[in-house]
Amino acid sequence: MRASGRSLPNPASAFLAERVRAFLRNLPRSFAGEDEAIHDLRVSGRRLRVVIPLVARPGKRRRVRRLLRGLRRVIRAAATSRDLDASLALFEETAISRDPSSVEVHRRLRGARRRAHRRMTEAFLAVDLSRVRAGLEEVLARGTEEPFAVLLRLGRAKEREGETLVSNLQALGERFDPLALHRLRRRVRRLRYMAEVGEAHLSGSAGAAKEFKRVQEVLGEMHDAWVLAEWLRDQGRRWERRGESLLAGAAARYARAFRRRARESHGRFLGMGPQALLRSALDRVGRNVSAA
Repeated sequence: MRASGRSLPNPASAFLAERVRAFLRNLPRSFAGEDEAIHDLRVSGRRLRVVIPLVARPGKRRRVRRLLRGLRRVIRAAATSRDLDASLALFEETAISRDPSSVEVHRRLRGARRRAHRRMTEAFLAVDLSRVRAGLEEVLARGTEEPFAVLLRLGRAKEREGETLVSNLQALGERFDPLALHRLRRRVRRLRYMAEVGEAHLSGSAGAAKEFKRVQEVLGEMHDAWVLAEWLRDQGRRWERRGESLLAGAAARYARAFRRRARESHGRFLGMGPQALLRSALDRVGRNVSAA
């Protein structure tokens, strides 16, 4: 199709280039330990792991697999401190008491986070970042598929992910199972990134990514509260064994409070009517593929 003598721009090209830039922009800031950059690096890396197989022109399979593995290693390295970053922010946001035991719990949580940041830096140093950069540059140089081919890939990927999502939802029902809910959240996140590809190509897909994001955020709040509650429980038991009874008592109180918060988030998730909401969002991803 032509307009004014020129080919229409391929939306996949700008879409992929923007996500590569976001990933590379956050690498140096993540090394410096900036919380927001670490978060953004993980998000952009995950997006690329979904987007590259959908939009990029095929290259040598071994090189593509190596790039995706490299991105996964970067994401995992950044994740070394993520849970404690979120736990510290959540504790500082919600902890009310300023008694000495609470202040000490806060201090030790900050210390655990600092140690996690050091491990994150060590994990980054073990990743061959130059090879990841070269792989991304190679992907950009090869270019992207035409829109119809992208949407065909998207349709197949959506069907696979969607079937598993629906099956997991049905098996989970209304149970409060933090590990299963976290796995569900990861699948919802992947579908959100797929929906973004669809929305870049088709107006019929509009709104699907936003719906996936709503579910992802509520499940993320539940996960963060539960992770903090588990850390507090484990640390409290350790402090009790060491004879630090006041500190252990404070940790146990906070652990109970954050477990309640996790269950409240789960209640909000159920109140969203997740089965109907997610089925509707799935239906909109790549809706007009046959007409593309």
